Amino acid sequence: GHLLPFSPHISGRIAAALGSRKKCMRYTTSNKVPITVDFKSMKRVNMDTKKESDIVIEILCQHAINQIEVAFGLRQLLSTLVEDLCGVNFMRSVIDKKTSPYKIESVVKNEHAARGSMLFSRFVDAVEKKTIEIPDLLGEIVDLVLKHGEFVGKSRIQYGFHGTPPRNLSFICEKGMDPNLRRSRALDYFGLNASTNMPYCAKDGPLLSESLKLLVFLLLLPNTGRLSPQEIMLQVHKVDHELPIATVELSNNQ
Repeated sequence: GHLLPFSPHISGRIAAALGSRKKCMRYTTSNKVPITVDFKSMKRVNMDTKKESDIVIEILCQHAINQIEVAFGLRQLLSTLVEDLCGVNFMRSVIDKKTSPYKIESVVKNEHAARGSMLFSRFVDAVEKKTIEIPDLLGEIVDLVLKHGEFVGKSRIQYGFHGTPPRNLSFICEKGMDPNLRRSRALDYFGLNASTNMPYCAKDGPLLSESLKLLVFLLLLPNTGRLSPQEIMLQVHKVDHELPIATVELSNNQ
């Protein structure tokens, strides 16, 4: 697959431009028609007629992915993609559908997981290693960013909620999960939906007064980690596959 309605060659150029975080790209067709590709709206614009068409994204062709790798290197590309997935606006657009029936009061980015931090580097190391083992993973991540999380349920990269008493929030944001505190099968558990993890926030008091805070993680699932419609919990064994990216505050003001 590739970016439609573009040829594989143009797909490669577009992917490289997107990887360099440009806002748009311009090129001329073989018929000398000037075209602008707007990455914010994901529109293809004929500059002569001003006609717009949607960019339909299948899975990026290997040629396009190779273009980005050549230009930026795998590590640089993965760091940029993970950073995009950690962005508050991107993240909120995904988790907003997973917090019903509660209202999101705030989403606070975890600065301890910013690019260049120990937690961020550790997670990207794990993703890079897995990408070498499973080449399709890079295409999944690029596709996920391009589609703005639309098909997050089909990816090995997932957002998960983790509930814990308030006294633990700062430690986890700074250090990540502590495997020495696990209680069950040497695994950490994350909810696909916020409501699944709310009871775990209540060990210091009532389940929900005016509001409560949950952690949001970016997770790297194992090869067999594809989700079925029945799944509500994600299980992760390795702490380097878990990146605490934000704290979300929810209220029951519906």
